[in-house]
Amino acid sequence: MPPYFAMENSENHKVKAYTQLKISGLYPSAYWCGQAAIDIPLFFVILALLIGSLFAFH
Repeated sequence: MPPYFAMENSENHKVKAYTQLKISGLYPSAYWCGQAAIDIPLFFVILALLIGSLFAFH
């Protein structure tokens, strides 16, 4: 039962955040800018680690 309650709370939080952004008119831009702020540096870090491991072990 505890994971179900935790998931339900998480879903409620997502709905609340979505509603606040939708009301303020920032939903698309805020969502995609937030995703890009995390995903782009993370992608380059993983890419650098993979290329570095290729050079290190080849």
